[in-house]
Amino acid sequence: AIANCIKYIPLSNMKQSVSSPLSLLILIASSVLCVSNIAAAFSPSSSSSSGIVPSAKRTRIIRRPDTTSIKAQIFVDLVNEYQYLTATFPLPTQSATFGTFAGVGDALAQKTEQMANEEEDEAGVDVANESNENYSNDFEQTAYDGKRTQRFVLKGLGAGIIWSQWYPLVDGWTDTASAFVLSDWLALEDSGTAHTIAKTALSILMEQFIACPIVYTLWDIPVPALLAGVEPSKIPGMVKDKVPGLLLDNAKVWTVANIVVYNLPVQWRIFAVSVCEIFWASIVSKVATSGMSSVAFVEAQDALLTEMADEHREKR
Repeated sequence: AIANCIKYIPLSNMKQSVSSPLSLLILIASSVLCVSNIAAAFSPSSSSSSGIVPSAKRTRIIRRPDTTSIKAQIFVDLVNEYQYLTATFPLPTQSATFGTFAGVGDALAQKTEQMANEEEDEAGVDVANESNENYSNDFEQTAYDGKRTQRFVLKGLGAGIIWSQWYPLVDGWTDTASAFVLSDWLALEDSGTAHTIAKTALSILMEQFIACPIVYTLWDIPVPALLAGVEPSKIPGMVKDKVPGLLLDNAKVWTVANIVVYNLPVQWRIFAVSVCEIFWASIVSKVATSGMSSVAFVEAQDALLTEMADEHREKR
């Protein structure tokens, strides 16, 4: 606006132009036009109509991202990262997954046991009349056992390697066997639903009667017992005595879970079983501390092996 007004003013001949009345009128008119254009340029109404956006309206509003979207993105990134690790480093990743979840499950189980013991102490003993010696003994009984968690982690690392080899193997076996059973034995069409049901059932049966006896006999019973200090000469007797009960408990507890596990992609089965192990450990602890010794969960694998190892170590 100022530039448009200045062109009407003859600056080069200012002194000569002012002397004539016509030039003076031109100068005054130009000045008025200049002032009016400047005022119009800074008025809000003219700014909006002329397309000039005020500085307040041109300010960019930065919104903070939603917390839910951030958590969802983190979850998606973790899933993608885990898929990359299972595809690139399958054996170490699945072994570490099983061992980590085994340690976490034992820590949660111990925490549950401690909370149950504290509730029993508060209900049966007056804390105000307790002696320092009794308080110290109770504290030792409810203290966290780090060595026990270490045994579970080591057992889980080896179990992760074993089961990571089992799931691809049984997936190929059952795929071929289910097709053979449906087409040749039952004379049925090997359709998608029938094939999936047959494959899942065969996978659960093969785990129950092939994988579990081998794993219990060679790993799940002897390794935790040796780590707990049990004499090697007593391990065959423990295996003979406890494997039938563990197989029965496995059928009761894991059949429903395995229906889901054996319908997942092979690379995700170790993760799913590890998550189930955490819930199993929590259930075992709750049942074991509630006094219901006749329930099958008390005879569950990990809690039972720990009790056996502790008993043999105390007898020594």
